Amino acid sequence: MGCVTSYTEPSFIDELALNDQAISYDLNNASLWHNRGEILENLSLYEDAFLSYDKALSLGSENPLTWKNRIDTLKILGRDKEAYDSYDNCNYKFFRYLE
Repeated sequence: MGCVTSYTEPSFIDELALNDQAISYDLNNASLWHNRGEILENLSLYEDAFLSYDKALSLGSENPLTWKNRIDTLKILGRDKEAYDSYDNCNYKFFRYLE
């Protein structure tokens, strides 16, 4: 029988605290900022998630999911024009891997 992991809000809060602690030691780690965005999305904190993805991209993230997640959070926030512009302006090479 396989192991099933159930994530609850407290576990995401704990995960966020650990991730933020790691960021405090390495402010320029794009992967940590990406992870922070994903955790915040799971907590339905979409504006903060967007800002974390934006930070990851400003640090040179090469992760295509950072772009995708940033665009998705903009859509959730009702910022469709910004989402479209982000898609239009991002590096299209990343999207080959998402289709």
